[in-house]
Amino acid sequence: MNAITLTIVNLDSLPDGGPIQFRAEGRGFEIGRDAQRDWALPDPRLFISSRHCEVRYEGGEYLLIDVSTNGTFVNGAQQRLKGAHRLRHGDKITIGNYIIEAAISAIGPPRSEGPWSAAPSRPAADDDDIWGGRGAAPPPIDRRQLEPPSRKALREADFIASHIDMPAGRSAFDAPDQQQTPHPRGFPASAAAESPHYSDAPAYIPPAPIPEPPRPATPARGGDGLAAFKLGARLPVHALVNRDQSEAIQEIGAIMLMVTEQVSQLLRARASAKAMARTSKRTMIGALDNNPLKFIPEPTEALEMMLSKDRPGYLDGMRAFREAFEDLKSHEMATYSAMQKALARLLEDLAPETIEAKTGKSAFSNSKAKAWEMFVARWEAKTEAHENGMLDVFLAYFAEAYQDASGKRR
Repeated sequence: MNAITLTIVNLDSLPDGGPIQFRAEGRGFEIGRDAQRDWALPDPRLFISSRHCEVRYEGGEYLLIDVSTNGTFVNGAQQRLKGAHRLRHGDKITIGNYIIEAAISAIGPPRSEGPWSAAPSRPAADDDDIWGGRGAAPPPIDRRQLEPPSRKALREADFIASHIDMPAGRSAFDAPDQQQTPHPRGFPASAAAESPHYSDAPAYIPPAPIPEPPRPATPARGGDGLAAFKLGARLPVHALVNRDQSEAIQEIGAIMLMVTEQVSQLLRARASAKAMARTSKRTMIGALDNNPLKFIPEPTEALEMMLSKDRPGYLDGMRAFREAFEDLKSHEMATYSAMQKALARLLEDLAPETIEAKTGKSAFSNSKAKAWEMFVARWEAKTEAHENGMLDVFLAYFAEAYQDASGKRR
């Protein structure tokens, strides 16, 4: 069996005081930002995913698999890891700002000592050991042990039996009772003994049977899990009584993941629209009350973060979704309001009556020519400073109106 040791080589310590080294022997493990992973790597920048990568142990080898958003890199490669990579001794793994070196070492299986294992050798006594006697010298061999096997007394068949035969309260150092106690195992009987003594106690006392653990009950239809869901969703008690509990809960989880993904995409579209309109109000990450739907691009990770109770700095699921829907609703209302105001302002600037008011009344026949010249001059004045002409003018008006409209609704 092989053991693997991962060591961070570019840092002497972690910000949270965690270990810079991780070791596993013949098993898989997970690495990520989440404290629940086998090896947690802190990352305030959130570049490292909560579950960044996993290492599987298959066929005596360790396989590195990337499951992150921003990638795992091996041996200085520019491209992120794709597929499973067999880790070798000395491989360098880059996760965020951490450079981790892998060390593979072979370890033998644990030595199993059976009931017939030889007794450990007696160590030699030290010179100042008053109890050591003559050190490691073995005691002299009894000549009776050299007799043929046919002259030896019968041996007890079980280690437990030799202890059961001993009367209660007798010390192991007391003189044996020749009429009640059998001879110790491994030593021949005395010459006066004609037959071995068998105890009245049973040779083996079977252990008490271990009760079988209760089997999990088959999920009931409309069970407790669905009861809690119905309570939170304000559904009547008789709802979903014909649904299998596990199947219904799995479907609810899939729906939650889909909603999380779609709401995150809507929020990103909202951010893109605000950037295109060049509004000054942008959502920035802070120390508290950050919305995972806005800042966590991976739907699974965002959902896990919203449902966890130990995520400092982030909103829980209820507040995150409520804030997201309020932002989306405000964005829709502000968009239509700003579009109307921006277009009305642009058309007002180019309206004929506005042009005539600027040119003034004239008795000459060239009044129309002057009006046209004024129109051209105003058009050029508005568009010459913008790369996209009148479109940029409209977007500037739109951004100003959008900011006013969204500010009133927040």
